[in-house]
Amino acid sequence: MLPTDDEALSVLTAHKDGAEVMVEVKGARNPRQHRLFFALCQVVAENDDHYTTTDTAKEGILRALQHVHTFTDRNGHLHITTRSIAFESMTQAEFDILFRNAIDLVCQWVGTKPKELQDHVFSMVADRRYEGSRR
Repeated sequence: MLPTDDEALSVLTAHKDGAEVMVEVKGARNPRQHRLFFALCQVVAENDDHYTTTDTAKEGILRALQHVHTFTDRNGHLHITTRSIAFESMTQAEFDILFRNAIDLVCQWVGTKPKELQDHVFSMVADRRYEGSRR
């Protein structure tokens, strides 16, 4: 295996040649699709009265798709937090499903068809009008 960035290189060089190590191998995620998700959040922010920023749109989408953690505290209060969509938190297959479901949901929210919405967010990313989140 070869390191793909400086962080991976530093992890590998921290171990002596021949030393036993344990690793978790994950397939690469598609960074473009990640940017498309945040472009989708921008579409919601621009066209929805409830979610007026990309951050609130992201939270609303993830909650509506039940991509959340829940727990009840000692006082019986339910706490709901959205789960991460970071590269290290989801496989590409999991993100594909989430993204497809987000497209369908946003179509309902803004009143458009999936093909039109997909074309729009693809053009936003392709035209570099939206650089996407770096989180």
